[in-house]
Amino acid sequence: MARMLNGTDEIPGLRNIKGVKAFLDYEDLTKRDFIIAMGFELLGYEQAVQEYDKKGVAVYERLTSSPYSKRMLDSFKLDGTLRIAPLHCHSVADIDKFLMATMELSRL
Repeated sequence: MARMLNGTDEIPGLRNIKGVKAFLDYEDLTKRDFIIAMGFELLGYEQAVQEYDKKGVAVYERLTSSPYSKRMLDSFKLDGTLRIAPLHCHSVADIDKFLMATMELSRL
Protein backbone atom coordinates (compact mmCIF):
# COMPACT_ATOMS: atom_id res chain seq x y z
CA MET A 1 0.00 0.00 0.00
CA ALA A 2 2.77 2.44 0.92
CA ARG A 3 4.53 1.75 -2.39
CA MET A 4 1.34 2.42 -4.38
CA LEU A 5 0.59 5.66 -2.57
CA ASN A 6 4.11 7.02 -2.02
CA GLY A 7 6.09 5.38 -4.81
CA THR A 8 9.84 4.89 -4.78
CA ASP A 9 12.88 6.97 -5.65
CA GLU A 10 12.35 5.92 -9.29
CA ILE A 11 8.54 5.88 -9.64
CA PRO A 12 6.13 8.36 -8.04
CA GLY A 13 3.15 7.01 -6.15
CA LEU A 14 -0.50 7.93 -6.59
CA ARG A 15 -0.19 10.79 -4.11
CA ASN A 16 2.47 12.39 -6.31
CA ILE A 17 1.29 11.86 -9.89
CA LYS A 18 -0.12 15.07 -11.34
CA GLY A 19 -3.69 14.59 -12.60
CA VAL A 20 -4.37 11.63 -10.28
CA LYS A 21 -6.47 11.69 -7.12
CA ALA A 22 -6.37 9.00 -4.43
CA PHE A 23 -9.79 9.21 -2.77
CA LEU A 24 -10.37 8.49 0.93
CA ASP A 25 -6.63 8.80 1.54
CA TYR A 26 -5.30 8.59 5.09
CA GLU A 27 -1.68 8.96 6.18
CA ASP A 28 -2.01 6.15 8.75
CA LEU A 29 -2.13 3.04 6.57
CA THR A 30 -3.06 0.84 9.53
CA LYS A 31 -6.52 2.44 9.48
CA ARG A 32 -7.47 1.40 5.97
CA ASP A 33 -8.25 -1.67 3.94
CA PHE A 34 -5.88 -2.75 1.20
CA ILE A 35 -8.09 -1.24 -1.49
CA ILE A 36 -7.48 2.06 -3.22
CA ALA A 37 -10.15 4.28 -4.73
CA MET A 38 -8.71 6.65 -7.31
CA GLY A 39 -9.48 8.70 -10.38
CA PHE A 40 -7.97 10.96 -13.01
CA GLU A 41 -8.65 14.65 -13.51
CA LEU A 42 -8.98 14.30 -17.31
CA LEU A 43 -9.88 10.63 -17.88
CA GLY A 44 -13.24 9.04 -17.15
CA TYR A 45 -13.49 5.86 -15.11
CA GLU A 46 -14.72 3.61 -17.91
CA GLN A 47 -12.13 4.94 -20.36
CA ALA A 48 -9.40 4.49 -17.75
CA VAL A 49 -10.34 0.81 -17.34
CA GLN A 50 -10.00 0.34 -21.10
CA GLU A 51 -6.65 2.15 -21.21
CA TYR A 52 -5.26 0.13 -18.30
CA ASP A 53 -6.43 -3.05 -20.03
CA LYS A 54 -4.42 -2.10 -23.13
CA LYS A 55 -1.37 -1.95 -20.87
CA GLY A 56 -2.08 -5.34 -19.30
CA VAL A 57 -3.27 -3.93 -15.97
CA ALA A 58 -6.63 -5.02 -14.54
CA VAL A 59 -8.61 -2.40 -12.64
CA TYR A 60 -12.35 -1.97 -12.19
CA GLU A 61 -14.63 1.04 -12.25
CA ARG A 62 -17.30 1.63 -9.64
CA LEU A 63 -20.07 4.00 -10.75
CA THR A 64 -23.23 5.31 -9.11
CA SER A 65 -25.14 3.97 -12.11
CA SER A 66 -24.44 0.47 -10.75
CA PRO A 67 -26.85 -0.72 -8.04
CA TYR A 68 -23.93 -2.66 -6.51
CA SER A 69 -21.80 0.47 -6.08
CA LYS A 70 -24.29 3.32 -5.66
CA ARG A 71 -24.87 3.13 -1.90
CA MET A 72 -21.17 3.02 -1.09
CA LEU A 73 -20.23 5.79 -3.53
CA ASP A 74 -23.10 8.00 -2.37
CA SER A 75 -21.92 7.61 1.23
CA PHE A 76 -18.48 8.90 0.19
CA LYS A 77 -20.00 11.63 -2.01
CA LEU A 78 -18.28 10.22 -5.11
CA ASP A 79 -19.89 9.70 -8.53
CA GLY A 80 -17.40 7.00 -9.37
CA THR A 81 -13.96 5.60 -8.75
CA LEU A 82 -11.40 3.15 -10.00
CA ARG A 83 -11.07 0.27 -7.56
CA ILE A 84 -7.54 -1.02 -7.10
CA ALA A 85 -7.09 -4.08 -4.87
CA PRO A 86 -3.40 -5.07 -4.69
CA LEU A 87 -3.60 -8.05 -2.35
CA HIS A 88 -1.18 -10.91 -1.76
CA CYS A 89 -1.34 -11.99 -5.41
CA HIS A 90 0.47 -8.88 -6.66
CA SER A 91 4.22 -8.46 -6.66
CA VAL A 92 6.33 -5.32 -6.35
CA ALA A 93 6.83 -5.55 -10.12
CA ASP A 94 3.03 -5.57 -10.63
CA ILE A 95 2.67 -2.45 -8.47
CA ASP A 96 5.45 -0.69 -10.38
CA LYS A 97 3.81 -1.65 -13.70
CA PHE A 98 0.53 -0.17 -12.43
CA LEU A 99 2.26 3.06 -11.36
CA MET A 100 4.05 3.40 -14.71
CA ALA A 101 0.75 2.88 -16.54
CA THR A 102 -0.90 5.43 -14.25
CA MET A 103 1.76 8.03 -15.06
CA GLU A 104 1.18 7.47 -18.78
CA LEU A 105 -2.61 7.66 -18.44
CA SER A 106 -2.42 10.84 -16.37
CA ARG A 107 -1.08 12.57 -19.50
CA LEU A 108 -4.03 11.63 -21.73
